[in-house]
Amino acid sequence: MSKKTLLIFFFLLLPTIIIASFSSLRSAVAENFWRFIGSGTSPDRPTHIVKINTNITEETNSTSPVLNYTFNGPDVFYSAGAISSITDKSGNNNTGTANNLTAYPGRVGQGLKFNGTNSYIEPTTSINPIQSISFWIKSDSTTQSIMQLNATQNISIVSGTITTTGFSSTVFVDGVNTTIYPNDNDWHNITITTGTGINANDIDIGRIDTTYYSGLLDEVVMHNTALNATQVANLARFGRRRVVVRGEPLPPPPEITTTSLPDGQVTTAYSQTVLAISGTTPYSWSIKSGSLPAGLSLTSSTGVISGTPTTEGTSNFTIKVTDVNARTDNQSLSIVVDPSYSNTILNTSGLVSYWQMNSGFVSGADVLDSKGTNHGTKTGATLTTSDFVDGGGAG
Repeated sequence: MSKKTLLIFFFLLLPTIIIASFSSLRSAVAENFWRFIGSGTSPDRPTHIVKINTNITEETNSTSPVLNYTFNGPDVFYSAGAISSITDKSGNNNTGTANNLTAYPGRVGQGLKFNGTNSYIEPTTSINPIQSISFWIKSDSTTQSIMQLNATQNISIVSGTITTTGFSSTVFVDGVNTTIYPNDNDWHNITITTGTGINANDIDIGRIDTTYYSGLLDEVVMHNTALNATQVANLARFGRRRVVVRGEPLPPPPEITTTSLPDGQVTTAYSQTVLAISGTTPYSWSIKSGSLPAGLSLTSSTGVISGTPTTEGTSNFTIKVTDVNARTDNQSLSIVVDPSYSNTILNTSGLVSYWQMNSGFVSGADVLDSKGTNHGTKTGATLTTSDFVDGGGAG
C-alpha cells in the first residue's frame, strides 16, 4: 500500500477513531457562549458572542463520584420562582437543598452565584468517607468560606491561601500542586485530596457556620478515594471550553462613489453605470427609495441604469449597494430627462436656404445649406441646439 493510499485511508477512518475515543466520555448538554474576536480595534472588526447549544464532554476518572453537582439547567429545580434543589448526578440521589442562589453562566454550562449573605447548598444525606473534593470557583476575594464538611473540618481561602481545617490534604489549583489561589477574578479548578477518609455528616456548600461564600461555583464533585495526579489533571482540563477564533477581518463596507448622473432625453437611449469601491464583490444593486425615470431600469448585478426615457422631468431616488457580507451603502441621486430634440421645419413655404446648424451640417467653419444652394461660413459663432427652425415665408 502506497503512502498516499495510506493517508487517504487514515483520513477516511478519522471520524470513526474520534467517535471511538469519545465512547468513554460522559456527555452533558449545556448552553455555551462562544466568543469570536477579530484582530484589531477598528469598528469594522467587532467582537461577536454567539449563544449555541452543544454537547459538553467530561473526562471520567476510574473512580465514580459519590456526589456530583453540575449546576446545569436540567439539574436545577425551582419553586415559586427561586432555586429550590440541586440534582445529584452521581447516581446516589444526594439531592441538595438550595438557599438563595442565582443561576449564572458557569465554567461549563450553568453555574451558581452565591451572595455572601445567606446562599448555600445543603446535601440531604451525609457521605462517609470522602477523600477527594473538586470544584470550579470564580472569586475576586482572597478570603472566602467555601464549604464545611462537618463541625470541625472545612475548606476556605485565607489571605490568598487555600486552607483545609481539621485534616491533612494535598491541594491542586488547575492541576498543579499548590495552595496559592490566583486572585484574578477568573475561573479556576481546585481539587483537594486526603489520605484519611472524612465523615462528611454536615455538608454545607457555600458557608462555614455563619460565614458565607461570595462568588461563583460550578461542577462540585466528591469522591470516596484519593484521586491521583492524572485524575486531578483530567478534572482541571474538564471545563476548559473557551474558544477564541481569530481570522482575517472583513474589509471596509462598500462605498458608492458615483455622486451624480448626466441628464437624459426623451426618446434617446440612456446608459450609465453607478460605481462602488471596497466591500466584497460581487455587489447587488437596488433602488431603496424613489424611482427611476419612466423607461429606465437598474440591472441589479452591474449597477447599470439603462433604457430609453419616455417622459421629461426630474426623478429623485436612492440607490443601494449590498456586498456578499450583507454590508451596504446608500447614495441619493437624480436624473433630469429633457424633452426630445426636434429640427423639424415648421414652415417650408418659400424656402430658399436651410442651415440646420447641427453636427452633420457644420464642418469646421463651413455651414452647409440643406437645399444645397447657399452654403456659408461660420464666423465667431458656437454650435448649439434649438428646438425648431422657422424656414421663413409666412411669419
